[in-house]
Amino acid sequence: ARCRNMLSGGSRVSDIAILYPMDSMHSEVFLYQTKERGFEYPNVMQDNDYMTVINMLSYFCGQDSMLIHPSVMNSSCSVSGNKLCMTTDSGKNNFGVLILPGISVISIENLRLIKRFYDNGGKIIATGRLPRFSAEYHPDLEKGADENDFMRQNKYGTELDIEVRETISHIFGSET
Repeated sequence: ARCRNMLSGGSRVSDIAILYPMDSMHSEVFLYQTKERGFEYPNVMQDNDYMTVINMLSYFCGQDSMLIHPSVMNSSCSVSGNKLCMTTDSGKNNFGVLILPGISVISIENLRLIKRFYDNGGKIIATGRLPRFSAEYHPDLEKGADENDFMRQNKYGTELDIEVRETISHIFGSET
């Protein structure tokens, strides 16, 4: 069905989007400092489950999904009603469900869009660890502030890290 839609110029391919965990993988995996062992590097994130999610959706649920890179989400996605809308050169897609795989780091722009999607009635499913840190650095640190002092003063990291935690708490509830 997906091939038929794509080849016939159909715009809707899938109702399920998955955020590609690139920011989180970059923050936790040291590809160039670790020797590879066959297919994978030995220190890939433990809960890196996005491929498992894709396979489960396909094989067990019979549902297709689309992986969305964080930069594509920032540049090509918007919210319309309870849909996450993606417009690219290859077409338009409207998603009713967004899956967040297990991640520790997320782009703050992605999270702000995800919050709008949620607040408008969009469905979000988290499959593991929820993000606690922003992928973006804080501009005060660039001005010469000591990172350790900044972290101690703000208790939870940068202002953007605090925004990540507050937004995640808004969407998924508090951690108790």
